Amino acid sequence: MALDEKLVDVLRNHKEDINKSNWVPVIADAYLQGGAKFVSGLKDLIITDTSFKNFFNDAIEKIITDLFKVAIS
Repeated sequence: MALDEKLVDVLRNHKEDINKSNWVPVIADAYLQGGAKFVSGLKDLIITDTSFKNFFNDAIEKIITDLFKVAIS
């Protein structure tokens, strides 16, 4: 599967976040650049074992929780 160039740019732009396992800004930017398609592609790319899956799922949960806080405030 060839990655979309915009998704590759997201990964390049967030190299420091990725190295720190800070997936929230990476996932948020992927969503802004290409919607659920990019987030799904990112998930397929990074989830190679359980620890990455946990980082990814925790980041998604944080994004959703933060958005709900904004929506109800």
